[in-house]
Amino acid sequence: MSRALIAVVAALGLAACATPQTNIAATGGTAALQQEKNEQARLILAQYRTDTKRLYDLVSPLFAAASDICAADKVGPTFGLFDLDTAEMYGKDYRAAAAAELGVTDGLVVTFLAPDSPLAKAGVVPGDTLIAFGGKALPPGRKGYRQFMSQYSALKTTAPVGLTVSHEGVIGPITVIPMIQPKLLLKYDAFNAEINAFANGQALTINRGLVRAFSSDDALLMVLAHELAHNCQRHIESQKTNELLGALADGLVAAAGGDTGGAFTRAGAGAFSQDFEREADYVGLYYIARAGKSLAKARDAFRLLTIETGSSLSAAYGASHPSNPERFLRLQNEEAEIQDKIARGAPLVPEKKN
Repeated sequence: MSRALIAVVAALGLAACATPQTNIAATGGTAALQQEKNEQARLILAQYRTDTKRLYDLVSPLFAAASDICAADKVGPTFGLFDLDTAEMYGKDYRAAAAAELGVTDGLVVTFLAPDSPLAKAGVVPGDTLIAFGGKALPPGRKGYRQFMSQYSALKTTAPVGLTVSHEGVIGPITVIPMIQPKLLLKYDAFNAEINAFANGQALTINRGLVRAFSSDDALLMVLAHELAHNCQRHIESQKTNELLGALADGLVAAAGGDTGGAFTRAGAGAFSQDFEREADYVGLYYIARAGKSLAKARDAFRLLTIETGSSLSAAYGASHPSNPERFLRLQNEEAEIQDKIARGAPLVPEKKN
């Protein structure tokens, strides 16, 4: 059958398809459609701004509480919690909204920062643009962001740092005195509906789905403390080491003529996974106590997770996480340990293995 004949047959078939029976209104034209797209983008970023402020308010006390019981190589000189944005980081549909709601331009704009951060204490406010770091000009766009992060990550002491900042169009120098805290950025993914959060050693990332599911600040705090503990307890590095040991075992078997299909690598990656999760719950609860927040309400996070995700009440064989009922009961017992220390005036430090 020729292509022309196929096209004719297809057209006749489509013409015979059933159609809607009601009179559907027009959109009002291209301009009206674009205006509504802009409004919906603005609403998303307005909610993003509200959610991010909530997260900064919750996380900031945790970072302070964790600083002196976090692994030594996981803390260092920081400018506190802050976020930088540039128009290039937004898709075309969201750039106008980012400008309207967050003051984002082509430059390196401070969109969020904790009020107790060194940047805030130096006089920086949301909407300010960073012009130079240590006398070195910061170019616009992603290039400027990468340059800033490279210089920032290289900080080794709490010696004063000079920045040049544009505030309401007035450019001038400021001096920032870094403080010692966990060296993590806070990232909120406003476009990810998955109920999840994770730390990867560089940033603590929270998805919109988690924020939407957890209306309780106390429960959300538990998840944030848990992820911070993963970082401070070096779980990411430990799991990578275990995976490498598994890969080495696979390699030795392969050298002997065998084929494991990567079984040892997978086993290594998952080794002690549930225990790492239990430790993150335990240490995270101490962060919450040290920050003066409610322990009893925090453990409700695991009841909420079950409700919102419909997860099983029992951990499946080989599961990476313990069951939520187990986690809730462990936290109940760990809360009793912490409350006893508070009553005795003992240091709020997690117990180590003998």
